[in-house]
Amino acid sequence: MEHFPNSNYIPLVHGGNRLVQEKLAYDQHSLTINVNNVEDRLNDDQRNTYETILNVVTNKEDKLFFVYGSGGIGKTFVWTTLLSHL
Repeated sequence: MEHFPNSNYIPLVHGGNRLVQEKLAYDQHSLTINVNNVEDRLNDDQRNTYETILNVVTNKEDKLFFVYGSGGIGKTFVWTTLLSHL
């Protein structure tokens, strides 16, 4: 799997912007460990949403998702788990 961005590309695109560099300098290893730990904590509804969106992204399909619900049901948890995985 191709990982973007790489450190050689950042200064060319962002002119060496420190803030952008900090935001793009994520630790892929720790994100992988985090995803492996939190995927097991998804409930059935969250897992269904997570897997549906992940499959669409993996298959490079053009779809739009709107995830909604009352506070405390785990929308942010699903979102951060997806971001960590991707």
